[in-house]
Amino acid sequence: MLEAVAGDASIISALMTAAEGFARSRGKSCLRGPFSLSINDECGLLIQGFDTPPAMMMGHAPPSYAQALDALAYVKAKDLVTYELPVVGEVPPKTVEEMAGFVRAEEVGFNPGAGAADAAAPAPAPAPVPSEAAGPNPSSPAPNP
Repeated sequence: MLEAVAGDASIISALMTAAEGFARSRGKSCLRGPFSLSINDECGLLIQGFDTPPAMMMGHAPPSYAQALDALAYVKAKDLVTYELPVVGEVPPKTVEEMAGFVRAEEVGFNPGAGAADAAAPAPAPAPVPSEAAGPNPSSPAPNP
């Protein structure tokens, strides 16, 4: 989890400094995240795709979060990818109930066929992995080899 008022860089810096100290005091040398209390829930930090609406079980922090972590010399460890699949035609109500649980399709703005026109558009190029050439942040725990 990573939450800060409007992605305020000074708050994120203070939170990360506290997390680094906590980890070091327990003999740890690497921080991973963000993820929810269970790694089976939301993981990662949005670094592109800010023009898309949030999706269930996916983090959707504003760009200022990634910018603040970049400024602290944190680097991503792994790409987490989501896909938007267009729904063409009607979806049987049972399928909608299975996908959304107790939430009804009308309540979440389900629109069969939305995005179908975009299905043929080429996928954007993946974001480059930030360079570690500048070296690690001296206040950050060393990454695991």
